[in-house]
Amino acid sequence: PPYQQAPQPQPPRPKPQEDLLTSPFENTLPAPAVEAAPPPIPPNPQKDALLQAISQTLTQQIQSTHASNMSAIPPLRAQQAALNETLNSINREMSQLSDLQALLDSNEKILRKAMHDADKVLDDAKRRDVPAIEDVLVAPTVVARQLYENVVEERVLEECRTVIGKALDKGRIGADVWAKDKVDVQQQTRSLAREEFLKKALIKKISRGMGLVEEERWD
Repeated sequence: PPYQQAPQPQPPRPKPQEDLLTSPFENTLPAPAVEAAPPPIPPNPQKDALLQAISQTLTQQIQSTHASNMSAIPPLRAQQAALNETLNSINREMSQLSDLQALLDSNEKILRKAMHDADKVLDDAKRRDVPAIEDVLVAPTVVARQLYENVVEERVLEECRTVIGKALDKGRIGADVWAKDKVDVQQQTRSLAREEFLKKALIKKISRGMGLVEEERWD
């Protein structure tokens, strides 16, 4: 017809997306052909005999080594027990030595302190005057004091008799003096001897009362 409309133009089709993972240069390789199984190895009697001999030799060596190791176990265990006992003894001795060392250190400190105190006492004593024997020798009781006094008096009387006898023997008392005052000298000597004897008897009595050991010269 005269007024026929012209055909509408078609829209362009979208291009298919390019496959970036697939390369156009890749060719599909043919699958490898399945190889047939190789034929079995024929038996080798010499090889089998050699393997058998090696196996027996190794078995014998292993059994011999095992028996040797098993026989060595008891002595080794005994040695281990002895070593453990020795180690325990050493540990005990070390502990005892440690205790002894601590005790010795403590005693050393005490001894050093005692020596230091003794040095101080000695230095102090050197700066003081020496006391008289009467001030140092103090009787604990009245009876003991009487014993001390009688012993001193008895020793003085004995010393006087001894001095008179030595003076007469050495000639310090002349014969004329002895002859002139013979009676007085003899009386004085006898008086000293008598007083000395009484002092000894009193000393012996006091000593017995106090339970003291008497000297042999008093018996």
